[in-house]
Amino acid sequence: MRDRWSHRTLRQVRPEAGIDPRAFPVQRLPVDDDEPNDPVVHLPLRAISTDLVTPYAGSSPARFPLRVRTDDRPSGLDLTRAFTAAGFPSVAKRHNEDLSKGFAISGRAVGDEPAVCEVVREILERAMLARGVFDSPITFIENDEPTIEILAPFGAHRSGRLKAETNNPKRFSLEIRGDERLARDIGERLGRMGFDRIEVEATEVEDSRAGYVEYGGAPRDLIDRIRTAIEAEWGESLRLMARKA
Repeated sequence: MRDRWSHRTLRQVRPEAGIDPRAFPVQRLPVDDDEPNDPVVHLPLRAISTDLVTPYAGSSPARFPLRVRTDDRPSGLDLTRAFTAAGFPSVAKRHNEDLSKGFAISGRAVGDEPAVCEVVREILERAMLARGVFDSPITFIENDEPTIEILAPFGAHRSGRLKAETNNPKRFSLEIRGDERLARDIGERLGRMGFDRIEVEATEVEDSRAGYVEYGGAPRDLIDRIRTAIEAEWGESLRLMARKA
């Protein structure tokens, strides 16, 4: 009875003290046999209300350190201010030379905390639209890093270097499936584009005049280049549709 009473009382105290129960839920600590059986209640209300304690649960931005990597200093400063205003307590800014991922958000939170990543995405997207970036998607990359990292190559986008890098066939492998002779001819033609690796798999198809280009991480511009190259060689005899994997 005493345990139920103390838990109910804590649920009442937190809202009255202006404490978000989702960010600071009640935790039951393991019982130590050497300690008395009377319940011990820890209430760091002042520390929480003065932001001396970081939230330990929920989707509060205050839980997540954040790092902005960009090649444009004014944009980096604007993003840093925007993320700080959104409640991220630790925002670092670094120079970015890696253009291979384009605009991206990475970190453990990508898989574990979608609500937080949505906040990050909205801020980054607003900055992109304000700077005329309409043709570059935002990629989400899940990894084990506790810090959320934002890649924002505004300078490379403005100069055209970003599009040249992300559309470079050398970054991608190509797999061609179909009639053996036709598949090998297509592989030879597309090999001139400079793909990192081309694999040809002979397989039976119902209609060699129709097919598709299936793509995952490759940019649509590169897919369109593949279709254009094939249409220039085979014309209407081979029609390709593009579909997202």
